[in-house]
Amino acid sequence: MSQQSELRIMLKDPQLDVRVEAVRAIGRLETLTPDLVGEVVLACAGQPEVREEAFAVLEDLGLPPAESAPCLINLLLHEDSLVIYWAVTLLGRLGKKTHEIERSIVNVLKCSSEASVQERALWALGKMQPVRISTRKIVEVYADSVNPRIRRFASRLLAESST
Repeated sequence: MSQQSELRIMLKDPQLDVRVEAVRAIGRLETLTPDLVGEVVLACAGQPEVREEAFAVLEDLGLPPAESAPCLINLLLHEDSLVIYWAVTLLGRLGKKTHEIERSIVNVLKCSSEASVQERALWALGKMQPVRISTRKIVEVYADSVNPRIRRFASRLLAESST
């Protein structure tokens, strides 16, 4: 059994300290497989101790494997806003613009009631310039948001996509 397979099993262990150690060990790996990236994102929905370790791993991850996109798109449908936030973040880091990725992030933007998720969706779309005209029209609504951060992200995206 590979080390990454063992770590995936440890992430599902009933003991909290085993799950925390699994996330820490994942953070020490040189490269992660796409499914292990997904497991770390899912750990964001766990207990606070596991979640904090997962945040640290994802912050340090940098660019996820390009093959992670399908898994990350699936995670955008998760009910936990932290999972969605990190899936959007990693898709934005990929900077790989496909119709499916852009459409999925726009759906998150429109459907999420969490300001932090909306901000992150706007940020990720900004990394995928140029965005489609239909996306620009949706983003224009957010440029008038009462939330200053959402308004700033939307305005920046619109300004950058018009050049």
